[in-house]
Amino acid sequence: FNARAIMTYTLRRADHILAVSKYVADHTIPLVGSDPVRITVSPTGIDERYHVAGNDRIAHPDDPPRYLVVGYSDPPRNVSRVVAAMALLRERLPNAVLEIIGEEAGYEALRDIVTTLSLQDRVTITRGLSDDDLLDRMRSATALVYPSLNETCGAPILEAQAAGCPVITGDRGPLAELAGDAAILVDTSDTWEIADAMERVFRDSAKRERLVRDGISHARAFTWAAAAKRTVDAYEHLMHRSPRSILAAIR
Repeated sequence: FNARAIMTYTLRRADHILAVSKYVADHTIPLVGSDPVRITVSPTGIDERYHVAGNDRIAHPDDPPRYLVVGYSDPPRNVSRVVAAMALLRERLPNAVLEIIGEEAGYEALRDIVTTLSLQDRVTITRGLSDDDLLDRMRSATALVYPSLNETCGAPILEAQAAGCPVITGDRGPLAELAGDAAILVDTSDTWEIADAMERVFRDSAKRERLVRDGISHARAFTWAAAAKRTVDAYEHLMHRSPRSILAAIR
């Protein structure tokens, strides 16, 4: 069996499925022929520290534009396109900087792109950052840019919103679903559109403040307590099924 066949077999045998997003749930139904009642959408929760941090944002309106990317595994994370956007912004925002934070493979390839585009003084790549330091970065950044092309969860979007950091992310799939109306949504395959959004969130202070406010409000719903309750509810639903339905499920 390949991985997809094993996953399909497992899902078809499952009594109930927890999906991290409606997007994942919608794509699971045709894959396994599942009754939608057997699927519960249960988004991830985020650490309470991020919610607390949203009340104490340290970015200042007069700060130069400073953008943040979390994760640099290309091609799925699409980070090289944000680096290319920085090259487009060289004249438009000459003092803008980008920090890329991650642990995944791809560091050397990304560093080569930065060098090729002569962006060594504008783009830094940081590894081994603690959770507390990452939180501080989010609190002080102009925006988190999250351009992933293949994502099912996207927790950094919610973490940034909770911490009061504006978010730029994809306009389709689970990222748009997760970000809601509290982010700038762009076509993440379009470098110019990413660059325009990065410039806009810096220059339009009213929009930036609205994104901060709406992001904090939106992220409040994503707690681990809420995620745990959805899981418990799913288990309780299964426990109260009739014996006949349980036997039918395992045949």
